[in-house]
Amino acid sequence: MTERKIESYEENLMDQVIENMEYMVRVLDQEDNVIYMNKKMREEFGDFTCQKCFNLIGANEKCVDCISSTCQKTGKAESKDVQYGERIFKVIASPAKTETDKNYAIELFHDITVQKVLQEEILNQYDKMKTDLEFAKQIQNRVLPISDTYWDAVRFDAAYVPSEDLGGDIFDLIRIDDNHILFYMADVSGHGIKSSLLTMFLRQAIRGNKSDALDLWKMLTEIIKGYNDLKLGDECYVSIIFGLYDIQNKVVTFVNAGHNSLPIHIKSVGEPEEIKIYGMPVCNLLSEANHDIKIIKVAQGDKIILHTDGISEAFNEATGEYFSDTRFSELINENRKESGDVIVKKVIDEVKSFARGQLADDAAILTFEIL
Repeated sequence: MTERKIESYEENLMDQVIENMEYMVRVLDQEDNVIYMNKKMREEFGDFTCQKCFNLIGANEKCVDCISSTCQKTGKAESKDVQYGERIFKVIASPAKTETDKNYAIELFHDITVQKVLQEEILNQYDKMKTDLEFAKQIQNRVLPISDTYWDAVRFDAAYVPSEDLGGDIFDLIRIDDNHILFYMADVSGHGIKSSLLTMFLRQAIRGNKSDALDLWKMLTEIIKGYNDLKLGDECYVSIIFGLYDIQNKVVTFVNAGHNSLPIHIKSVGEPEEIKIYGMPVCNLLSEANHDIKIIKVAQGDKIILHTDGISEAFNEATGEYFSDTRFSELINENRKESGDVIVKKVIDEVKSFARGQLADDAAILTFEIL
């Protein structure tokens, strides 16, 4: 086969390829005339050869944002979406030049109507989900107790910074009877929607069993049973630390269910002390409470600090360091004589600054001050 015959064969092959493509193809000259339409395009629209390109979509003049003219001038491919009746096409225009330096534009039409409809549905669902998430966020924030003085017995201050719109940390304080106040800090594994739902379960489970709160083991056992009834996977768990304050006897009883961030006791005199108490988290490996109990004596002006590991595990990418328990303890010690609201604010500000505002986990802290 001679070189000329090979070239002729290849040209004929390319003609057949373009003619039989599933995509619609047409070629325009510099005057916007259609000089070629492949078979697929003729079947879809009819034969508009030798007519102006814009006649195909029922227009009487050239599009203001004509991508074919632009691609011929710039030598670069251009694209846009074009509405034709109820259908939408993605049009890609690529430049072409002959040996005689004549410029042409090769347009490829792809029907994206279904994709556009799906995209619109997804965007609508996304907008609805954002609205629902914002509502859930408001609910989650509103169930948290505000910083204030409660029952003329304690001063409560707290702050919470979720790493996403919805978080997995929760805290609360509840009046059990005339002489007892229950307070706690909890951290649900993970964060986001799943964790936020578990925080709501936990809050309701605790409040629903507050009549058992004078026996922390009994209350924790009921919470464990309720959690197991949810039949969640092994990857889920809840860490929670309880404090039960006896107003008359000025003592606080602690039970720790897997909460790694230990309580800190700030006394009116001396350095803050970490309260060493441990136990298994609430998970499907437990059927009842078997946790240690620790009782400490408190006095007027003393503060109990509870927090989650989102504080100590805040990460600084620039230095490769974690905020750490040590840094947290030092910060508490430096500010031990400050009021609860000041301590809470300083901790959150320091953690945010350390992590450059990019918290990987939810962070929460509370102070429980004896009045």
